[in-house]
Amino acid sequence: MPACSISTMDMFSSVTIHGIVETSNGKPTPFTLKRDTSFPPQLWCHSRPATHVWRHDMRPQTSPAQGKHIELRLSEYLGRGRTGHVYEAQVIGVSSGIDIPTSPPDFPLPPLCIKLAEPNRLRSVAREAWFYEKLDTAGLQGTVVPRAFGFFTAQCSLSQVIPWHEPNWEFHDDIESLWCIMKRLRCPTKWKSVPSKIPDKVWQYEDIEDVVDREDSLRFEPEDWGSFASVHRDDEYESNTKSPWKCWNWRICDPQDFGILVMEKLGESMVPTASGKTNQSI
Repeated sequence: MPACSISTMDMFSSVTIHGIVETSNGKPTPFTLKRDTSFPPQLWCHSRPATHVWRHDMRPQTSPAQGKHIELRLSEYLGRGRTGHVYEAQVIGVSSGIDIPTSPPDFPLPPLCIKLAEPNRLRSVAREAWFYEKLDTAGLQGTVVPRAFGFFTAQCSLSQVIPWHEPNWEFHDDIESLWCIMKRLRCPTKWKSVPSKIPDKVWQYEDIEDVVDREDSLRFEPEDWGSFASVHRDDEYESNTKSPWKCWNWRICDPQDFGILVMEKLGESMVPTASGKTNQSI
């Protein structure tokens, strides 16, 4: 990708994706997400300061004031990891705003991909976005790491997200998978078995309606530094403490927080050979 006059992280303030969300009737529909703030970490401090770590700015980037709108189509499934699955994304067009029809971009864009966060791993992707922002500020994006174009979020029903119901999607937590299946089938069936990772509080509820009524008891608690608290401190701006992600919890009940990270797609797939080696050098 040729050099650009602005950072890729400052290009877009919203994105519409085709093929990622469907209506309650099962019909795919375009879905729009807006740029969201990333989640700064705390700083590890060997000297254990009393309050904050000074002269270290951990603040996340703000959403670009003059950012454009990009329209994408979800394409080939590329792979998965602990926090989400990655898909190739085809660029349909770009416009100056959400309500303005898009047209082919008049500036160069590399091949793109989308990282779709798992429902309860969204905050981890928000943290990942923060690292991409800092790498961009340091001028390293496009040199040793792929370019990132922003972290975007919206809300929708868990049953509407098409990839979450496809065979190649594997949830890392049984509670997500079980809820997803029963919600998808709209089936208030009694619990047939109790997956090992479901919290004890769920066991007493026999019907889906009971879980919905008591969803507050299933909220995931914020991160707990535990013994690490003594060696971790916030920056002078309290970037971590004041972040909206600090006390974010995944809720089993709708609406779901839904998020993606838009990135540059690089390289060829690494296909294992019979010897276990790949067709790419690392």
